Amino acid sequence: MEIIHRPGKQHGNADALSRIPHVEECSSYTASSLVTALPCGGCKYCQRMQRSWGEFTEEVDDVIPLSSAVRSLAQQGPMGHIAEEQRKDKDISLMMNWLQGEEPDEGILALASPPLKHMWMNRQLFSITKDTLYRADPENGGLQLVVPQHLQEEVLRLGHDVPTAGHQGINRTKERLQRYWWYRCGSHIRRYVNTCGVRNSMKKSVRPVPRHPREGGNGEAPKKQHPRSPRDRPRESG
Repeated sequence: MEIIHRPGKQHGNADALSRIPHVEECSSYTASSLVTALPCGGCKYCQRMQRSWGEFTEEVDDVIPLSSAVRSLAQQGPMGHIAEEQRKDKDISLMMNWLQGEEPDEGILALASPPLKHMWMNRQLFSITKDTLYRADPENGGLQLVVPQHLQEEVLRLGHDVPTAGHQGINRTKERLQRYWWYRCGSHIRRYVNTCGVRNSMKKSVRPVPRHPREGGNGEAPKKQHPRSPRDRPRESG
């Protein structure tokens, strides 16, 4: 076999994967919006995500409820019958009653759960709009939907696991869920992302490549071993 060099420009049969251009990730994409209406104007990344989502909707049988859930997550409006779901949560229901005039006495407040105590101690941040409880975000001034306890796991899944979420890191997942709030939601998001099996399997090794040869047991670099010549071999007696 003879090896002959061929310049790269003459490689007409190159693997397609080696010619896929790198596209910078864009945070503007949402499955509920038209690509042309996005802040980026429909960049290459968002166009590719839209095509991928279209292929996904054609291949998955139960995509209708899933895509609806993604749209609900991406939009500011209520998530399904959220007012009814909030009333099913004991803490949220009591908080709404207290805000509407039934303020608790010290005895009742002392027996309240930590989430309910936290909400009442910060009651200036909470308001009721169309029978739905919201929290004012002190950082950006927007309103955050207060999520009932029985829906928190579902919100985490939609904000991290679905194809458009892409199993992002802690900060990106927090950005996707910044319109939603519940007690200690930041630590819940952190724990959810850190225990994500898919994300952990995609992580690259962070072990640094050694820059120096491995040292010997006495802290010195190992000596090179040279082959011994026949003259150096010990002669056998007798």
